[in-house]
Amino acid sequence: MVSALPHSSFSSSSFMTSSYMPGYAKLNKRGGAGGWSPSDSDHYQWLQVDFGNRKQISAIATQGRYSSSDWVTQYRMLYSDTGRNWKPYHQDGNIWAFPGNTNSDSVVRHDLQHPVIARYVRIVPLDWNGEGQIGLRIEVYGCSYWADVINFDGHVVLPYRFRNKKMKTLKDVISLKFKTSESEGVIFHGEGQQGDYITLELKKAKLLGSIYGHTSVMTGSLLDDHHWHSIIIERHGRNINLTLDRHIQHFRTNGEFDYLDLDYEITFGGMPFSGKPSSNSRKNFKGCMESINYNGNNITDLAKRKKLEPSNVGNLSFSCVEPHTVPVFFNDTSYLEVPGRPSQDLFSVSFLFRTWNPNGLLVFSNFADGLGNVEIDINEGKVSVHINVTQIKKNRIDISSGSGLNDGQWHEVRFLAKENFAVLTIDGDEASAVRTNSPLQVKTGEKYFYGGFPMQMNDSDHSLFQHSFQGCMQFIHVDDQLVDLQAVEQGKLGSFANVTIDMCAIIDRCVPNHCEHGGKCTQTWDIFKCTCDGTGYSGATCHNSIYELSCEAYKHLGKTSNYYWIDPDGSGALGPLKVYCNMTEDKVWTTVYHDLQPQTSVGGNSLEKLSVLQLNYSATMDQISAITSSAEYCEQFISYSCKMSRLLNTPEGNPYTWWVGKANEKHYYWGGSGPGIQKCACGIERNCTDPKYYCNCDADYKQWRKDTGMLSYKEHLPVSQVVVGDIDRPGSEAKISVGPVRCQGDRGQRGFLGCIRSLRMNGVTLDLEERAKVTPGVKPGCSGHCTSYGMYCANGGKCVEKYNGYSCDCSKTAYDGPFCIKGKCFTQEDLVSRTLLSSTDPETTATDLNLNKEELSFSFSTTKSPCVLLYISSYTQDFMAVLVKPSGKQLLWALSIEGTTDNNTRLTCKIGKIDQDIYKYNTPGFTGCLSRVQFNQIAPLKAALRPTNASSHVHIQGELVESNCGASPLTIPPMSAATDPWHLDSGKVGFVPR
Repeated sequence: MVSALPHSSFSSSSFMTSSYMPGYAKLNKRGGAGGWSPSDSDHYQWLQVDFGNRKQISAIATQGRYSSSDWVTQYRMLYSDTGRNWKPYHQDGNIWAFPGNTNSDSVVRHDLQHPVIARYVRIVPLDWNGEGQIGLRIEVYGCSYWADVINFDGHVVLPYRFRNKKMKTLKDVISLKFKTSESEGVIFHGEGQQGDYITLELKKAKLLGSIYGHTSVMTGSLLDDHHWHSIIIERHGRNINLTLDRHIQHFRTNGEFDYLDLDYEITFGGMPFSGKPSSNSRKNFKGCMESINYNGNNITDLAKRKKLEPSNVGNLSFSCVEPHTVPVFFNDTSYLEVPGRPSQDLFSVSFLFRTWNPNGLLVFSNFADGLGNVEIDINEGKVSVHINVTQIKKNRIDISSGSGLNDGQWHEVRFLAKENFAVLTIDGDEASAVRTNSPLQVKTGEKYFYGGFPMQMNDSDHSLFQHSFQGCMQFIHVDDQLVDLQAVEQGKLGSFANVTIDMCAIIDRCVPNHCEHGGKCTQTWDIFKCTCDGTGYSGATCHNSIYELSCEAYKHLGKTSNYYWIDPDGSGALGPLKVYCNMTEDKVWTTVYHDLQPQTSVGGNSLEKLSVLQLNYSATMDQISAITSSAEYCEQFISYSCKMSRLLNTPEGNPYTWWVGKANEKHYYWGGSGPGIQKCACGIERNCTDPKYYCNCDADYKQWRKDTGMLSYKEHLPVSQVVVGDIDRPGSEAKISVGPVRCQGDRGQRGFLGCIRSLRMNGVTLDLEERAKVTPGVKPGCSGHCTSYGMYCANGGKCVEKYNGYSCDCSKTAYDGPFCIKGKCFTQEDLVSRTLLSSTDPETTATDLNLNKEELSFSFSTTKSPCVLLYISSYTQDFMAVLVKPSGKQLLWALSIEGTTDNNTRLTCKIGKIDQDIYKYNTPGFTGCLSRVQFNQIAPLKAALRPTNASSHVHIQGELVESNCGASPLTIPPMSAATDPWHLDSGKVGFVPR
C-alpha cells in the first residue's frame, strides 16, 4: 500500500538532506539516497505514512537504506486514525518490538498476529547498525476498510424499534465497535415488562454486561483510551459468548428461562427516560460507534439513511469528533520540563495521571529567591504534597489526599498555594479537599519538572523522593495555563527526555487475569503478582494445588482416617473438596456425603403421584465425577423399604421408581443389579419373597419389605435424585436410604513410578533436582516409598514396597491397622480364672529358643486387685509373671529362673491361669482389659483375634471377647532409675538364663 503513495503522504521527525527525505522510504526503491535517514540517530526519530483513509493492515516489511551501512535492527509500530493519540502495536500482551534488518538490502517481513485498522502508521526505530545510522525503507500490506460511524455527544440516544411491540428471542447476536475517552457510559440497553433486560455499559473503563436482571459479567480494561474496541455478543438461551477485542468469555446466565422478553425497542448510546429506576442512574455514552448490528440489522446504516429517530435531546452526527487531549507517556528514566511564570505569589498546577505504581514523583518545582520548593508525589497510592519552607523553623508542610490511586484509572490532581494557605483536590471532589493554613510564603520559580529530573541537576535541587513516575499524564496546567505539549515535542518549549508525547502506552497486565483458581492479581508498571490466599493453590499464578490428589496420596504421607481436602484434578479448573478418607482397611476409601437423611419417608396418604428426593452433596457434580473417573471402583448403597409401594414394577411393567445419576440420566435398575437390567438384588440372586417378581417390593405386600444393594457402575454415580411413585394409594408407604459415594483406587497414580537420573536432551544434561522442586508429584533424590514413608509403620511394623505405594506388615507385632497402631485387646469380667491363652511360635527354631534376652510389652486397665496380668512359663521351673498387688497401687514383677533352658524347650505364654506358687493372686480372677501383648516376636492376643499363621498354636479355654477397651490405654509415667528394680544400663528389660 506504500509504493503507490506520493511523497506528501510521508513525514518524519527529521531527515539528513533532501535526498534522505521520508518520501524515499519505499521498499526496493532506489530514489534519492536510497531511503530515509534522520538528521540524528537517536530514540526520538520516527517515520510516518498517511494512507489517506483507514486501512486494515495485516503485515509490514522493512529494508535498510540502499547499498549502505544504514539499517534498523529493531523498531516499534504505532498507529492512529488522526495522526495523533498514537497506539503501539501489542502482541502477546506487550508493546511489541519487531526484529529488523541485518543488512541494507534484504527484506524482513512480519505478519501481524492480529490486523489493525488505521489511517496513519508510524515506525519508531529502537536500535540500528552500530557502524552506520538509521536507514529505512518500508512496505505495509493490507486492504481497504470502510464503516459508517456515529458520534454520540453524551446526550443523544439512538433507539431501534422492533417491528412487533414485543420481542421474545431465543437467540441474539449484537456486534459493534466503539471508542471513547470516558470511563462511564451505557453502550446499549433493552428491557421488558416481565423484568428482563440486557445492558452493556462502561464502568471504570471496563465493560459490564448485565442480562435478565440477575447475571453480570465484567471484562476488559483501560477502554477509555479513545481507540477502537470491538464487541460481539452471541446469546443462545442462557449460554452467552462475549467477545471483546478477540478475547472470548463464555458464561451461562442464572435463572430458569431461555427466552429474552424485550418491549418495543433497544437503545444505543444510553437509556431512554422511561420513569423506571433503572433509567436514571447511568451516564449516556460519549464517543463514537461504528458497524452496529443487531440480529442482522445494520443500525448505523439505518441511522444514516434516517430510518431511525434519535432522541430529541443532543446531537447525532456521522463523523467521529476527536478529543483535544495530548497524553504524555513516562518511563522510569523520563522527565518533562516546562516553563512557568516566575515570581508570582500564587502557585497553581493541575493535571490528570494514570499509573499502576504505588509510588512516583509527579511534580517538582523550586520557589524563587531560595524560599523552598514544592514536591507532589504518589506515595502508597495516595497523592502527597511536601512544601519545603526555608524562611521559618518549621521547614516542611505535608498534606495528602486520596487512596488507591494507582488503579490504572485517570485521576485529576489540583494543587494551589499562596501566602499561608494551600489546598489539594483529587478528582474534583471539593468536599474532600485537604487544606492547610500553615505559615507559608510563595514566589513561583521558572521551571516545573514532571515525572523526574534531568541527570545534570544539582543534588541540592533534587527531591527526597527517589522513585521516578511510570505512567501517563494529560491536561497539564502550570500557573493556570495549559501546556502546549506539541510545542514541547517540536523543541519550541521546555525540554524532555525519554518521554513519548501524544501516546499513553499503559498495559493492564491483569486483563486477562493470569492468576488461576480465583487468585487476586495486582500489578506495577512492569510486573504482575498473584495473591493466592484462601484459594487452595500456590505458585506464581496460583497453579499448584496445596492439597493432595487423593486419599491414596494422604495414606502415603502416613495420615490416618479423617476428613481431608483433596484436589482430584490437580491444577485443573475444579477446586478442592473435603472428603472423608477411610484408611482402616488395606484399600483406601474416599467418601463423599450428602444431606438426605436415612430412612426418609415418602407417601402415607400423599396426594402427590410422584415424590422427588434431591440429594445435595458436599461437592459439585463435576468434582465427584473427577473422583469417580480416576477411581478403580466406586459404590453407593441404596435401599427401598416399602409397604404397598411397588418399586420397579417387575417383571414387565414400567418402573414406578427410578434414580437419577451423573449427567441427569434416569436409571431403572436398583442396588445389587446393573445397567440395563430392570431387577433388584433379589431378582439377580433369585431369592425374592415372591419368585414371580424381581424385587421384593413389587409383590405389593401390606407388610414392610425391603430392596437394598450397592450401585457399583461408577459411570452412573453419584445418585443425585430419587423419584418415588406408587405412593398415592391408601396405605402406601416407602422409606428411602442412600449412602455416601465411596471410591477406592487411584488411576491417577498409574503413571511412571520410579527414578530417573542423568537425563540428557539434545546433548544437554538437565538439572532434574531443581526441576523436581517445582514440579508437583516429583521429588529430588531417588528413594522408594519405604525410604520416605517407612517411619509411619509404627510399633515394629515392617514397610513393604508396592507398585503404587507401600504397606505396613504388622504380622510380627501385637498391633493391627494400616500403620500398626491399632492394638488388639479383650475384656473379661467373671470367667477369667477359667480362661487359658497360650501360644507357641511356629517359626521358632532350636537356635532361637536358646535365648539370652527377652522383651515383654503389654497394656492393661483394671479396677480390681489383686490379680495376675500375665504369666510366662516353660517346661522347666523357670517362669515370669506380672501381678497387681492387693493394694492396687503397685505392680509385682516375679522372676524365677532355674537351670539352663533345654534346646528342645518350647516357651508358652499364658494369660489368666497361673502356677500354684502365685495361685492366691488369681482369685477371683482378672477383671479388666489387656491389649498390645507381645513377648519377643509372639503376639498371642492378635493371633487369637485375627486369623494368622500362628493361630493354630493358640489355645483358648473359655470365652475370649474382642473389645476396644484398649484403644486409649492409661499412660503411667516411668519409674525413676533409683526406684526401678528392673532398671538396666541398656534401658531395656533383659533376661539372662543361668
